[in-house]
Amino acid sequence: MADAQSVKTSPNVGESDQGIDVGKKIKGLKRHIVTDTIGPKLTGMVTAANISDTAGGRDLVERVAVDHPSVSKFQVDNGYRKSVTETAEAVGIDVEVTQKPNQTKGFEPTRR
Repeated sequence: MADAQSVKTSPNVGESDQGIDVGKKIKGLKRHIVTDTIGPKLTGMVTAANISDTAGGRDLVERVAVDHPSVSKFQVDNGYRKSVTETAEAVGIDVEVTQKPNQTKGFEPTRR
């Protein structure tokens, strides 16, 4: 499962390392992570908040393919676009886009 989270940063983080996530109105960094379905983190990276989920997702797919070749399926939310699916298919990973229940706002954990 792959996802990203924008977080505010302290004043100690350099301006060149930060970005603005316009959709969430957050100036800071974005954490991109991949976890196994039972919970352990497989890989992750930190970027400026203005880096899209899609751009981070492509990099995550490539990292997982190299570091964890047994992974055959990726579950992502709607923040990931076609290029993530294409990158995953090129390295032999199937991508499933999960949907939120109707009328749900914010984070809603779902059974996988």
